[in-house]
Amino acid sequence: MSKWIFFNTPSKQALSSSEVRYWKTNLDRILKAGIEFEFNLPSNKGACKGNITQCPCAKFTKDYDCWQKCANYKECCATYGKEHIANMCAYNTCTNFVSACSNCAEREVNCEQCSFLYDPNADPDNIRQTLRDELSPSHSYGKINSSGVHSITTDGSLLGSGEEGKGVEVITTGRRVDYWEFFKMNKAIIEKSHVGGAYVNERCSIHVHLLASYYDMKMTIGKSNGASELERPVPQIVLANFHQLCRKYQNAITWMSMALTEKEHLTRWEKYRASILNISPVKRTMRQVRGIIEQRTGKSGGKYGWVNYMFMRFDDNIDITRFHLEMRVMDGNMSASAVTALTCLFYSLVIKAVELSRYGLLEVGSVKEADEAQEIKSKLLNNNPDGWHSPHRFSETQHLDEKTMEILTMQSLELLYQTKHILNRLGPAYDVLEQLAYKPIAFRRMEGLSWEAIEKELAVYVPTETIVEKLLFASIDTREFISCKTEEEWTTKVIASLEKEEEGTKELIADILQEGKNNGEFVWSANIGTMLKV
Repeated sequence: MSKWIFFNTPSKQALSSSEVRYWKTNLDRILKAGIEFEFNLPSNKGACKGNITQCPCAKFTKDYDCWQKCANYKECCATYGKEHIANMCAYNTCTNFVSACSNCAEREVNCEQCSFLYDPNADPDNIRQTLRDELSPSHSYGKINSSGVHSITTDGSLLGSGEEGKGVEVITTGRRVDYWEFFKMNKAIIEKSHVGGAYVNERCSIHVHLLASYYDMKMTIGKSNGASELERPVPQIVLANFHQLCRKYQNAITWMSMALTEKEHLTRWEKYRASILNISPVKRTMRQVRGIIEQRTGKSGGKYGWVNYMFMRFDDNIDITRFHLEMRVMDGNMSASAVTALTCLFYSLVIKAVELSRYGLLEVGSVKEADEAQEIKSKLLNNNPDGWHSPHRFSETQHLDEKTMEILTMQSLELLYQTKHILNRLGPAYDVLEQLAYKPIAFRRMEGLSWEAIEKELAVYVPTETIVEKLLFASIDTREFISCKTEEEWTTKVIASLEKEEEGTKELIADILQEGKNNGEFVWSANIGTMLKV
């Protein structure tokens, strides 16, 4: 791992240690994440409710001749006599012939196999309404309901047309980041959508908004008098370092989040998430960086950047008065573990940016490294036509060779090593992301794995807490042993105490403590003379 280099520019001075401490604590407390899920829906709902009398009878085949019988047979016999009728009555010669099907009480219509029959399970409008009934959107950014869903709407890029629109977009209310809370929310949304017939392809994506709460929902650029949880503007260098981290690891994050099904098309096109690799903040303010992204992406206010800053607001000193960015990199996927872990990763980039701001503005890399990044990006994320129509919405990934994939894996792992201490505080996000670094979802789908099988591979399950673990944690949390001169002395006392209640615990306790220290969960406090649980 190469040594990182930092700039100090007049507009982006390094923060003091006290400033870093303040912003890490502050943003950790107030930063929220909101997720937008995009799903396609079926659209073969049909129009017939099973009440059309013109439908043919199921018996209208060569095996039945009932349709050749005349409904007027008895009347004709009474008028002309049976002998005369025997010579005249035929469905293809008699002008008075009316098929008996017209008033047959035994008529059978095979609606179940008819492609025109209305199917509520394939009606996009009905599916959306069912999701609304089950998820009960709050329609309030100030209130989080039990499902965490803010609203359910449509999107013109998706499949599954109905009277309301196309597909379904499930939007969650922003909430403070905790792996298990997000996992439960994402799992319920994905499962209920999947049962309703929702599916994903190259038209779908998942967007993650990172924001400090504010209650002025105006979309216009300018000063706002609305409420905000920011007590003072965020220094510009924090956002600039976040942008530099995104540039440095754009390829790696794209790699970890790709989820299509073919070797030639492992991920979506670039059009709706335009690269930011060559948009540097070194000689620009972050307001100018936002303007360049908007100019390059054009449509809908310039929101189609790999990362979108259109919701950000700046004061006269170019610091951030409204913190709200959107990560648009993820492909659509139906793995709750993957969505949750990647959301945690995006959050960790903000906190990491604060830490780096102690040293100045991060340099992304040398000219050679920048050229290499562009070359990798050209193999991974491409197809960004001038217009908004293209033969397909894929990136062309057939030139993604083994060497390039090895580099992407190593860059992904480097990013995870840099953010592991932050991720571990949120839950098991690191474990899931590590699996994605080695083998993104796209390769699992190429193997033909179902979403259920992929989720089973990625999921980290909370093991049942053992008696020994509970006793150990209680000893730590209650400060049962303090003023120990060394960690070894404390450990010896704890083991002796616990072995009175549970035999054979020495090795187990040692393993638990070692794993906790390795993960940053336990730290030794020499001042108190005890182990602390972080």
